[in-house]
This record gives sequence, C-alpha cells and structure tokens, in this order.
Amino acid sequence: EACFQLSRAYATMGMAEADDKQRFELFNEAVKAMKRMRKFVSTNEERARSDVEVARIFELKAKAEKKA
Repeated sequence: EACFQLSRAYATMGMAEADDKQRFELFNEAVKAMKRMRKFVSTNEERARSDVEVARIFELKAKAEKKA
C-alpha cells in the first residue's frame, strides 16, 4: 500500500510541475514505485490494480505534457 500511495504522490507532483525535466523525473519515480509494489503482490487482483495505476500514471503524464 505504501508504494501505491508513493506512486500517486509522485504523479500528483508531476502534474503540478512546470519544469519539463523535473516533471519527467517525477512521473518516472511514480512508475518505479509501482514496479517496487509488484515485487510484493501475490494475487491477480493486486497485479491488476498495479496495471491500472500505471495506466493512470501514463494518462496523467500525457495530460501534463499537453498542459505544458
């Protein structure tokens, strides 16, 4: 759960970041947090939750890029 929350925090920070390089790094950290989470998941439901969250991160990243 901690990795999930950390991922959301990085993605939220990335949405608000004006600097392209820093925004890129924040979104990458969000994805890395989800990858760390996958090491600890054991059920298909948890894996699906991870996949959905990564997709949400990429969606937010695309929106942030359009906004910038």
